Amino acid sequence: MQNLVIIAGNVGATPETRTTQGGTKSTQFSLATSRPKRDSDGKTMKDGDGRRVEDTEWHRITCFNGIAKTVAEYVEKGQKVMVRGRIHYTRREASRRRSSA
Repeated sequence: MQNLVIIAGNVGATPETRTTQGGTKSTQFSLATSRPKRDSDGKTMKDGDGRRVEDTEWHRITCFNGIAKTVAEYVEKGQKVMVRGRIHYTRREASRRRSSA
């Protein structure tokens, strides 16, 4: 099986480029995808003005090397883009609060 995903949406912020200590360039940006929000009967929900209510999800996109350079040069906030890649999840451990009693 292959880990392949295609996402089309709107760029949420100007892409940010970084270079690792090893010299690898990476560019990150957020991508918003939307779909109609539905009620329990499966009907599209509408607001008070009769406009369709949308459910928006945000995706964090990271590009490397040559693609990172191209994205940094040509992609801007608000543009519609299509991304093809793979999904990679990272775990973040929540810091524990300690109380001094």
